[in-house]
Amino acid sequence: MFVFLSAKTCGEVNEATCRGAALIELLHTASLVHDDVVDDSNYRRGFFSVNALWKNKIAVLVGDYLLSGACCFPLTTTILTCCALFPPPCGI
Repeated sequence: MFVFLSAKTCGEVNEATCRGAALIELLHTASLVHDDVVDDSNYRRGFFSVNALWKNKIAVLVGDYLLSGACCFPLTTTILTCCALFPPPCGI
């Protein structure tokens, strides 16, 4: 929400805004999954956490997968034009 509000305040909401918001959501979700592992939490907002459903090892891998997806996300878009010269290493 803050990405869209900031974009609208500073100009317009466009495709780059949506991609930026998606990137931030991926990072946020990855940090929540890892946080549940560290805190040994079984619930996240009233629902079972990934940690509760599939235990620590899988939860860490899911969090890492989301984090790597977020790191590779700019490489698969034209937001960063310098990265458009190189193929994405993640295969996404």
